[in-house]
Amino acid sequence: MINKKSTIGLIGAGMVGMPLAKLLEEKNLLEFVLIRNPEKARNLSSTILKAKIYNDISEIPSLPDIIILAVHNSAYKDIANQLARQFQNNLSNKYIFHTSGPLSLEILNPLKEMGAFIFAAHPFQTFFEADEQIFNNLIWGIDKGNTQEREIAEIINMLNGKAMFLTDYQIEHKDLYHLIAVACSNFLFAIIEFAKLLGNEINLNNKELISQIILHTVEVSMNNFENIDKFPISGPLSRGDRLVLQGHIDSLKNSKALQLAYKHFSLATIELLIQNNILPEDKANEIKELLKP
Repeated sequence: MINKKSTIGLIGAGMVGMPLAKLLEEKNLLEFVLIRNPEKARNLSSTILKAKIYNDISEIPSLPDIIILAVHNSAYKDIANQLARQFQNNLSNKYIFHTSGPLSLEILNPLKEMGAFIFAAHPFQTFFEADEQIFNNLIWGIDKGNTQEREIAEIINMLNGKAMFLTDYQIEHKDLYHLIAVACSNFLFAIIEFAKLLGNEINLNNKELISQIILHTVEVSMNNFENIDKFPISGPLSRGDRLVLQGHIDSLKNSKALQLAYKHFSLATIELLIQNNILPEDKANEIKELLKP
């Protein structure tokens, strides 16, 4: 049962775990952090002053009420099995969740078999250069497993966040759920990096110039987000303007990597233009021919 005295153990201190450890330390909720990398453990010791820092599961003498697993996807199975072997029936009534976006909850079944309440809670955010403030009002995608929704909501509230419970259908298609986050973050990072590299080609690295168009594009997209049939795009691709597109390709003749990236970005955009009935398929096929890598 979650209460005001409940404390948390954290396994993993990477991009998600590190800012989470700092948040929990600030709130006096952190009992321990487990981190296997000795160098990272030393760095963490300058920040985490009250909680214990362990390097191996075998060093943990007992478990708090809540255990958060924030490790690489490939490590969850091993961590779950180790916890089950070491603590066995002492896992009963403990709340244990993993933070992976694509992984199913089945990977924690060894803990469930020992009586633990398990669930998955994915922080829907990018964590590059993130600090503890990133968790304020953050929405977490939840697969509730065998845990009561009310108790999960209380735990996520302890992390300053909000729980969004995924439907059975969404859980069944969790890879697609995670892909939404990738599209919002990784693809956007790649587009901005592409623009930055293009600017470098002509010594035009003006952050204010680039940010004004990016921020407005995001604003327009969000304003039209709930209209699934509206793709608010303008420019040469949406017009099928071969002359302008050929000029773009030619301008990158001395940078084959950027030219290839341009063609791939453009081809991906064309598929969305076809799907949204903005570009006729016959015209789209002509442009695809022009953009062949």
